[in-house]
Amino acid sequence: MNQQEQATKRAAIFQDTINGTNDPTPWPVTMWASSGDTIWTAGTARTAGEDSVGMIYGPGETIVHRNTIAGDTTRATESFAIRPVDGQSPMDAMLTGIDQWNHRHPDRWDTVTTPGQYRMTDPTTGRPLPMGWSAGLAVAASAAGRLDPDLLQASLMQNAVEREPRPCVFFLEDNGYDLMVFSWHRNQQGLFDAMSFKHLQYDDLSMQVTTISHSEDTSESFPAKTMSDGELLTQSRIYRDEYQHWREQDGGPVAQGMTGRVMRSGLLKPGLEQKPLLTLNDGRRAPDWDEFTDQAAISILQGRPISPTPALPQQEQPEQTTDPTATPRTPSRTAVTTKQVWPNAWVANRLAHTYMLHAKDGRDWPKMIVGLPRGTAIGGQDLTGWATDMFMGRKNQRQKNEGRAVNLRFKPGTPVELFTGRGTERRTMQVDPQMIVQAINDAQKRNRDAEETLDTASVELTLKTVEESWPQINRMQGRFAEYQRDGTYKPAVAMKWARRIVDRTAGEDEGRWTNRQRRQAAGLLIQELAGTQEPTQDGDKTTDLPTVEQGAEATGTPRKTEPTKATEQGRNHNEAGSPAPAAGTETKAESPETTRRDDPERRHTDLKSTLDRFKTRLRENLDGLNTATPAPGIDRNRGQRKALWKGAQECH
Repeated sequence: MNQQEQATKRAAIFQDTINGTNDPTPWPVTMWASSGDTIWTAGTARTAGEDSVGMIYGPGETIVHRNTIAGDTTRATESFAIRPVDGQSPMDAMLTGIDQWNHRHPDRWDTVTTPGQYRMTDPTTGRPLPMGWSAGLAVAASAAGRLDPDLLQASLMQNAVEREPRPCVFFLEDNGYDLMVFSWHRNQQGLFDAMSFKHLQYDDLSMQVTTISHSEDTSESFPAKTMSDGELLTQSRIYRDEYQHWREQDGGPVAQGMTGRVMRSGLLKPGLEQKPLLTLNDGRRAPDWDEFTDQAAISILQGRPISPTPALPQQEQPEQTTDPTATPRTPSRTAVTTKQVWPNAWVANRLAHTYMLHAKDGRDWPKMIVGLPRGTAIGGQDLTGWATDMFMGRKNQRQKNEGRAVNLRFKPGTPVELFTGRGTERRTMQVDPQMIVQAINDAQKRNRDAEETLDTASVELTLKTVEESWPQINRMQGRFAEYQRDGTYKPAVAMKWARRIVDRTAGEDEGRWTNRQRRQAAGLLIQELAGTQEPTQDGDKTTDLPTVEQGAEATGTPRKTEPTKATEQGRNHNEAGSPAPAAGTETKAESPETTRRDDPERRHTDLKSTLDRFKTRLRENLDGLNTATPAPGIDRNRGQRKALWKGAQECH
């Protein structure tokens, strides 16, 4: 790292200190001064207390901290109070105090107008830094995804091994993902008296190395003894083989397919610079992780491309405390008058998979891997199964934690990187942010349109659920009535309960029922029990679940209006106080008052009447499918009619 790069890094670390990222003071910084690797920060104490270096302060006192660079952050080493005399400015008082207590005269100083949002000037480029050093490291780590997958994996695994105590013995399996590390401890006499174990595994989806197993205690003790390098290797291999034996025995056939043979092993000694995992089998050498992230972060701060050029991750509009890629607060002249609109789209909560990015400086950044909705296509290419990697803002975290849909925001003009596959099969592509947003919205509209047609199999699944779980359903119907009477009924909670009981029924025939059919079956069950509408994904809106007649109309089937035996039974029960038949069995003679399904005082239906209504729904829908003229397009019930009709006949 040359002097110019060191100057950029120093300014970025100072910026973090001024903005409170690594400054331990509980109050905002209002003034600062720097000289070399030292920065002084000053702020007014709001309460009485004691700072990190042991200084007692009272409310209203201006306290100056001396901070020195320690790695990727700064550390407070000294503090003093300043009391400006008459006519003396606070800045002059701070400079005088620095000269008095530290015998230094800073070469740079300034005041902070907006605490937490200060931007240092890069001494190399003369422009405000777009972010601090901590955020730069986080973005650099995320941008590493554009590296060669093998080089990236080797770099991260070597970095993980270097964090383990030495001497240690490592075993890398032939799959390249599993790494066993045995660290040996020496006592004051130089004898080995303890050993600790970790099983590290690389995840190329989140680009992280995680610990999936370790010794129960910090270290396993044994009688102190001397051991040569060969004995350390041999004993570690014995422990490794024993661990694999129990791993395969506990996991069964699945674990046996996951375990592999040792591809590489070695002994790492303290005091030596050993980086064996950086050298690949084909002779290439991966970059050192710390060196790469440092260089990449400096390139990002200076506005230079990274080599090889990675695409910076796309994310939500920056937030000061959580967003590592915040843009400068000093917009250009052209951006002052026009506000940029960030293309955005909403996706289902289940498509966002969260994880933590552990930055080099020890900070954690929340991120998410977002899968594209089913049917997303760009330029005729189906992107189902593709995903993108994004930072998470506070709003995204709340949306995910609350089970709501997640909003994706993309920076205008910056390509969005999509990826699919793992390891050597990993593929990437870059698309325009507006294009991917439009593709997501179009796919979700098509999926919603498909949901509007009631699947015949959904009715059959509901019928099967009622037959097999009637005691639980009957009890729950009583609870629904109580909740509606008390005003505590929550459609989203009811939907979750219905979905659980439907999934339990469908689980007996694995692979037979689709997720859409299960969801529709749960909605039909809720309509029958509580007369409510199926809750939406966000939980604050409701949409009508399509009736059988609506599904028939979508396929060109004439609407049936002639009452059947089952509908007459349902109408009689309704007049006696039981719930009315579902909307799908409604006739012209029925009034809206008669068909209301939301009366909490209504009498529970019995098993027979409930089954009769669903059998009628199934029969009418099948009749419509078999008599209607096939509409152009995909026949969603093809292959199901014969089996379902046979099931309906058996029900009667």
